[in-house]
Amino acid sequence: MDEALNQFMLNVEATQRRDHKDAELINQYTKLADRKIAAEARSRALEAEIADLKVSTSQTQAQDVKAKGWLSRQPASPAEPAEPSAGTVQLRQQLAEAQKARALLEIEVAKLPGLQSSNASQTRQLITLEKEILSLKRRLGDKDEEVREKQKLVNRVQDEMLAMTLEVNMAEENASRLRHENKELVQRWMKEMGDRADKQNKQSGWE
Repeated sequence: MDEALNQFMLNVEATQRRDHKDAELINQYTKLADRKIAAEARSRALEAEIADLKVSTSQTQAQDVKAKGWLSRQPASPAEPAEPSAGTVQLRQQLAEAQKARALLEIEVAKLPGLQSSNASQTRQLITLEKEILSLKRRLGDKDEEVREKQKLVNRVQDEMLAMTLEVNMAEENASRLRHENKELVQRWMKEMGDRADKQNKQSGWE
């Protein structure tokens, strides 16, 4: 019953860990996808803004050249390329940064399948380790039971040895008492025999 309960709890814990890892991976993927979409939208907006700014600048330059030619009654000379404005330079920098960020996000998104494969491999390793842990716990339980049985046997032998020691001590005490009693009996018998002999000698007139 305890082993089945332990196995059930291990399975529940493993499932929770796998679900937690999967949720983290999905959350990471969602965040990367959202950031990539935002970066692409920002890049497209900047590209459109730069294109509109180029068109607006070209139209303004053409109108300036046409107005100068009309006032001077001289043919308009080709306009020299104008230096890009500060706004254009800033937009180009922002566009470059957005494209760089998008490229980095694409690299991170490309890594996700590898992370999923690594997660699956780690999950398999975790399951294997949990099985090994359960097997070791079972073996440890068997060893504990074996040790307990051996300890019971040792305790039983010690109890028997103690009982035998008490019996030996009691037997020695009885033997000592019997030897003492026997000695006293012999001494009394010899004294009694001596007294009888003395009495008979007196009666016989040998003394």
